[in-house]
Amino acid sequence: MAKSLRQISRCILLAILVAAVVPLTTNAALLNQAALLSQFLERQAKANPNADEADPWADPASSFAHLPTYCKNPSGSKEADRIAALPGQPPRVNFEQYAGYVTVDEEHGRALFYYFVESPYDAASKPLLLWLNGGPGCSSLGAGAMTELGPFRVNPDGKTLSRNKHAWNNVANVIFLESPAGVGFSYSNTSSDYDKSGDSRTAVDSYIFLLNWLERFPEYKGRDFYIAGESYGGHYVPELAAVIVAVRKITGKNPTNLKGIIFGNPLLDGYKNRKGQLEFLWNHGVISDEVWDNITQHCSFGPSDGLPCGEAIQSVQIGDIDTYNIYAPMCIQAPNGTSYSSSYLPGYDPCIDIYVDVYLNNPEVQKAIHAKMNTDWSLCAGDMDDKCPLTATRYSVKDLNLTITKPWRPCVIPWNWNKAPVTMVPMMSWLVDTGLRVWLYSGDMDSVCSLTATRYSEGSQSDCHRTMETLVGGYVQQDRRGFTFASVRGAGRMVPSFQPERSMVLFHSFLNGVLPLGPPSGTKEADHILGLPGQPPRVNFRQYSGYVTVNPDQGRELFYYFVESPYDAATKPLILWLNGGPGCSSLGFGAMKELGPFRVNPDGTLRRNKHSWNNLANVIFLESPAGVGFSFSKNTSYYDDVGDQSTAEDTYVFLVKWLERFPEYKGRDFYISGESYGGHYVPELATVVMYMNHHFPGLVDPINLKGIIFGNPLLDDYLNGKGELEFLWSHGVISDEVWARILANCTFTPSDDWPCFVAAHSFQRGNIDRYNIYAPVCLQSRNGTYYPSSHSIPGYDPCSYHYIQPYLDRHEVKQALHARVDTKWEGCNLDLAWNDSPEFMVPIIKRLINNGLKVWIYSGDFDSICSLTATRFSVNDLKLSITAKWRPWYTPDSEVGGYVQQYQGGFTLASVRAAGHLVPTFQPKRSLVLLYAFLKNMLPPADIPN
Repeated sequence: MAKSLRQISRCILLAILVAAVVPLTTNAALLNQAALLSQFLERQAKANPNADEADPWADPASSFAHLPTYCKNPSGSKEADRIAALPGQPPRVNFEQYAGYVTVDEEHGRALFYYFVESPYDAASKPLLLWLNGGPGCSSLGAGAMTELGPFRVNPDGKTLSRNKHAWNNVANVIFLESPAGVGFSYSNTSSDYDKSGDSRTAVDSYIFLLNWLERFPEYKGRDFYIAGESYGGHYVPELAAVIVAVRKITGKNPTNLKGIIFGNPLLDGYKNRKGQLEFLWNHGVISDEVWDNITQHCSFGPSDGLPCGEAIQSVQIGDIDTYNIYAPMCIQAPNGTSYSSSYLPGYDPCIDIYVDVYLNNPEVQKAIHAKMNTDWSLCAGDMDDKCPLTATRYSVKDLNLTITKPWRPCVIPWNWNKAPVTMVPMMSWLVDTGLRVWLYSGDMDSVCSLTATRYSEGSQSDCHRTMETLVGGYVQQDRRGFTFASVRGAGRMVPSFQPERSMVLFHSFLNGVLPLGPPSGTKEADHILGLPGQPPRVNFRQYSGYVTVNPDQGRELFYYFVESPYDAATKPLILWLNGGPGCSSLGFGAMKELGPFRVNPDGTLRRNKHSWNNLANVIFLESPAGVGFSFSKNTSYYDDVGDQSTAEDTYVFLVKWLERFPEYKGRDFYISGESYGGHYVPELATVVMYMNHHFPGLVDPINLKGIIFGNPLLDDYLNGKGELEFLWSHGVISDEVWARILANCTFTPSDDWPCFVAAHSFQRGNIDRYNIYAPVCLQSRNGTYYPSSHSIPGYDPCSYHYIQPYLDRHEVKQALHARVDTKWEGCNLDLAWNDSPEFMVPIIKRLINNGLKVWIYSGDFDSICSLTATRFSVNDLKLSITAKWRPWYTPDSEVGGYVQQYQGGFTLASVRAAGHLVPTFQPKRSLVLLYAFLKNMLPPADIPN
């Protein structure tokens, strides 16, 4: 009776887990796979660890020593399996395809179905790869070949195919195996076989398949061989490898020449997978802090978990999201039966499983691939569960009192699966110790077999001494034995589906046995840009971009974009521009949105910016620190230590090395400029330059720093907050009552506490742009397009970032810029851990002024974030005497461009009228007038021009 109660309790717990973690309304195919894995894990958790059945994986060498090393009586032929053409395939297919059956058990009539594609490029020299999808019980043909890494993708019509340019057969010859029998087109003539499926039989059958297949394709005997897979492939792949290695160890024969294994988002440990899944959802904001605290209090994520754990998990509500990629669009079914994507993700169609199902159930397709005709093919196979029956689950789901949003429809429930290892870590460690190349990868947006879960299992190998390396496409670490673990940024469970290019980069690196590397630092000529995609005609200046290594030991490289002046560049000064953040790109904002020579159009082309600062100077836009834009560090620990000091030091090293690459600029008048957090970057870098020039003149050539100019700067954390609130009050955003309450509770010093916080957040700003409170904002329409709320500022488009980001992320643009093509470019990196940041910049600025450096600050007077009000507070703290009183300054078209005041030591404060935080964006002409005056060392015009 007690055992029955425990069994019922676990069935109820399963219902809670499935209801909580798997959405009730989602893609049909995804629901099948999620349910397969969830119910498999529950069945595994109920297995008796003290059962008498021997564990074949405890000692693979003795368990599989009886297996053959060759096939005695092979059947079938290569020519019979050749595919003349797949129905609906595109023209000019330049590789051979084969498909058919290989019998793995004559007595029971058990045969596995395969699809094989050779490489279109020198197939005879390429290695052989076996791909295994997971489940357990899902098809490598339907998922792996048709939606992930195969040469084709099925189009929405379910009849035609399109080419996948990132197919893995570009670099290898690939077998897709539907395994075990009962999956896809694979079958057994003995129906009881389906009740005996399990890890051990699957591995042995796959091994026998390989022996038979190599007899059918003898030219691949001795060829370098690799095994790959995903999900429950975390069992399939290392287990098949263990069988091969065990036979090789016992017999001394090597029929498959296995060199390595690579598998993604794997199930490695059932308990850690569950913990990792829930922790991933909490880390990504799906689960609240309260629910997560309740889960961690009641769940040990081990065999002892029961109803209290299940009840804690029951409160999880994830909504209708794809658990395999929590940020991906969903497949929606319209009332007329058609399907469509809930939103747009470039290159990804969440409804593709529906097209694949239609295609592979087409009799013409089944005939072309030599499959058993009239097979009812499905993505995942299964049978009924008598341990936690559907009826019991229905009772528990009914108790959830949820509204039905989609009617009951067909859904395959997992089949019986015999004993499987609870953890794969010992087997993986054993394989690594045998010298086998073992790589794991993980798409970082998958919640089912999450990066978090994989880290828990991978981290179980406590003897690892790791070196770290960063890819823009993800992160990778390797231990001293060669075991490698990589993430793929922006990818879900099916990594080749969500990030095909990044998966190809990773797979190619795996085959070559080297970690993915960034491009080496270049030379001036190597950095020369021949032309940017979409640039207008008659570009009359030279452009350069590339990487400069600032720390070779840590692999830290900064990316720059440099534009020379179109007008006598040899006599013009050199300016370095630094955007703020901290963590925002000077390429995306400074160059493409503010003061660079081009602006990005909505269609992804470029237009000239006639007020570009390179009219007056040669300008470097530096993406700094490493981790911003295209800049990177191979040692990822740097991202946890980044701060003001390291950024200033790296930027100084960049300048020294850049001047070696461009020696004609040595000795040229040099200026540093920036904005926002550039209020730190600019004076801090100036301090380093002046210090090195003074104390180490013989170590490197002195940098001829003449002055610094920076706009809307962050200068004082507390006065900036005061200035923002006073600005909003003085501009009518904050009421008198709220302002009075703020003044009564806030001193704008470190002593401020909760009453100040409440007072300062007791007003509603509304949907305005904090960086320019009078500017239009960018709105998104229902079809996903962006448009400005108005055209109140001529020449200004608030949606420009939505053109800049996709432009800089285009493959051909990255190539033109000499950037790493596997980079996902973003405007700001908000994940940098910023460790040192002075609260007050006034002492540093005053020291620069006292040392004779020309220092100008300008401020757009419509910005609330780093307002003119806040800047004035900090300027007053400089305690400098005024030498030229506050007055208006004019532009050539007789407009007041702003106001200016000069102090002792030449320090100058100027406002830019009607400009926001990004002054060159909102007032490009006025910013250029101000820059001209700064470079000429004179105040901007005091009178209306004649």
